[in-house]
Amino acid sequence: MKRRVCPHCAESYTPTMADLRKLGLEPTAATTKGWKKGKGCPQCFNSGYLGREAIVELLDIDDRVRELIYEGTMTQLNRYLQEINFVSFRVSAVQKITTGVTTIEEVLRVLPHTVFAHPPSSPSVTWLPIAAVS
Repeated sequence: MKRRVCPHCAESYTPTMADLRKLGLEPTAATTKGWKKGKGCPQCFNSGYLGREAIVELLDIDDRVRELIYEGTMTQLNRYLQEINFVSFRVSAVQKITTGVTTIEEVLRVLPHTVFAHPPSSPSVTWLPIAAVS
């Protein structure tokens, strides 16, 4: 569960190159537009956050996934998941950050850093290769 940006004190901001690098994103209008941070107010007890929300990945185990789990390799499974546009923790987290639902700091606090270690192929997001997340 990650904290949501407080809607009462949310302010738009432009992510830094370091923020984008941590997520493995290219700086484009689509990836830099909707970012928000809460400045703190009485409603959120000056934390900038109000409420919580889950970051989830849900995999429908169809016959092909079952076959790859039992007889395939991780590479084959990952390739198949990319083909079917599987929404991973990484993709879900990036969507929540770039739409202003939460912050990069909050996502990096609650998700393991390995989630951002290897960017997947995605038609809607341009990823940067990253060596390590700090």
